[in-house]
Amino acid sequence: MKMAIPIAIVVIVIVVAAAVAFVVTRPAEEEEEVIKIGQLNATDETDLGWTYTAADACRYAELKYGAEVDHTWFVTYADGPRVARDYAARGYDIVWGDGGEYEDAMHTVAPEFPDTIFVAYNSTRIGPSNLLSVFPRNHEGAYLAGIVGAYLTKIKVMAFICGEEYPMQTRNWMNIKLGAQSIDPEIEVIKIVAGTWGDAALGYELAKGAIETHNVDVFYQEADVTGRGAIEAMKEAGIYHIGCYADQSVLAPEITVTSWLLNKTATMEYVISSMLDGTFEGGRLSTPGLAEGATGLAPFYGFEDKIPAACKQAIEEAKAGIINGTLELWEWTG
Repeated sequence: MKMAIPIAIVVIVIVVAAAVAFVVTRPAEEEEEVIKIGQLNATDETDLGWTYTAADACRYAELKYGAEVDHTWFVTYADGPRVARDYAARGYDIVWGDGGEYEDAMHTVAPEFPDTIFVAYNSTRIGPSNLLSVFPRNHEGAYLAGIVGAYLTKIKVMAFICGEEYPMQTRNWMNIKLGAQSIDPEIEVIKIVAGTWGDAALGYELAKGAIETHNVDVFYQEADVTGRGAIEAMKEAGIYHIGCYADQSVLAPEITVTSWLLNKTATMEYVISSMLDGTFEGGRLSTPGLAEGATGLAPFYGFEDKIPAACKQAIEEAKAGIINGTLELWEWTG
């Protein structure tokens, strides 16, 4: 009996020690790896436009998946390959080039890192199997915005300003015109290309010049930070503003009638969920649009009473025609 107690104690100590070791080592063995996303952006999210929508998709990834996100703001075309390559080399799971200026960078760097997922957002080129090219049908929302403008303009001359002109901007401008001219064929939409997304002072001068020269009374802007300056010129002139990508009523609620929207969250969800379950499919072109909730119009807010019933009916009819394919829009074929 005297020997039984020490033996029991030894056994208990061994069992407890093993349990402690298991508890200590188990989290390390079962710990899930954090998803790392690196994103190249032409401006920062204060534009409340294109870059804001990309940052919003990243916030979605952080909240739902606990992802670790790193943005590199104000990346130039020339610096795109270096930034993309650096993210991939540092083990980021997803490298997202947010804009047509990074199309070449994504297509150049993706083949070098076959185990990394690349997203070329606003690209029409199909790349390798680890690269998803996304060319959203944002022009469907632009067409609806064109209808709105047609019911607002009194002189039948409107203006559109963009930061740079890529296929998306050309397509949006053409469909704003198409939407407006579906209501009144005599309406003209002047196009202004600033040459930069990040110069508010230039945006102000260009918009002011267009207002003074052409006497436009409705102005569309798709120009990020440059567009912020353009909005200031619109405010001074007291003309209508229709924003782009994000709901931009907060920038100038007294003149912003609506915005045509771009939702990048659905693409982010697909990329992450398919990466996790092994079903990611690159080497193709994704084209989310109105039917997928990737575009549409923001609320009219304080302008609700100024939008006639005929305009709202025309919008609903256009939505139905776009989704069922009976309404033909201007498409990029370059």
